[in-house]
Amino acid sequence: MRFISSIRDSANKKVCERCIITHKVGKGSKTAPEGHEILRRAPPKLVIPVDLQTIVAIMTGESVQEEWMFEPVTKKSLADAVFEQLRDQIVRGKLDPGSALPAERVLSEKLEVNRGAVREALKRLEQARLVSRRHGGATRVLDYRETAGTDLLAALLVRADGTINTKVARSVMEMRSAIAADMARLCARRGDGQTVDALEEVLGEMEAAGDDVQALSELDLEFWATLLEGADNIAYRLAFNSLRETYDKFRTILAGYLAEELSDLNARRAIVEAVRQGREEEAEARTRELLTMGEKLIADLMNSLNVEETGDGE
Repeated sequence: MRFISSIRDSANKKVCERCIITHKVGKGSKTAPEGHEILRRAPPKLVIPVDLQTIVAIMTGESVQEEWMFEPVTKKSLADAVFEQLRDQIVRGKLDPGSALPAERVLSEKLEVNRGAVREALKRLEQARLVSRRHGGATRVLDYRETAGTDLLAALLVRADGTINTKVARSVMEMRSAIAADMARLCARRGDGQTVDALEEVLGEMEAAGDDVQALSELDLEFWATLLEGADNIAYRLAFNSLRETYDKFRTILAGYLAEELSDLNARRAIVEAVRQGREEEAEARTRELLTMGEKLIADLMNSLNVEETGDGE
């Protein structure tokens, strides 16, 4: 099996651009197996774009001048590293549904980690419904489109090269509109005076934020979280958690293009008033109208950039 990158001892290893394999090469070597290429260094991280040119580059994968952001260094366990590598191989189609993973011992040797880390990673893959395991049998890859949950969206959103998967981004925006609209309807049915007071407090903070789209973006999430609290629906709450984790990955990037939606406080006031009066259909309609605006803004952006949508895990 040649699809697995070693977790440890990477000083004399380089990444193959064609198959995303780490090939071990000697010091100063510039060769790789026939038909493969070696990246000279790691690709730059995804950064927050400050202009349209950079937005285009992130969406399409075109080359741009490198910009680096310093981030806190986080310690990642070996089990986390193994899990993330195998998960990414599955969702990006490197491991086909139905194919068998190597045995724990083989994975441990190839990844150069202890078997405990491999065992823990496989357990997490099974919990995420990415693989099926049978006692004494092989661990087989499942078709995540049929078995996985919304918590996988965050992994699908960003491709291996750091660019945004626009098909997944579009799906997230559509899901946001659908869930939030019904959430508002339920909030109008079940919410109380405390919910309305909390919503009005958030609206006051949004008004004070003025045209600061980043601050508005943060407060926008708080607004929907407050509506969710009033809706009292555990299924929507769990879906919202996964959706928020995914949305956070590109929310800052696209905040400027959602400025019209984020700054529309009158639409939010209408939603709050419908909740106050218990008018379910109006709360739903007002919410759908507001979020459809943002959905359309992003769709127009994609069209104007001529960004071609790709498969879910590509």
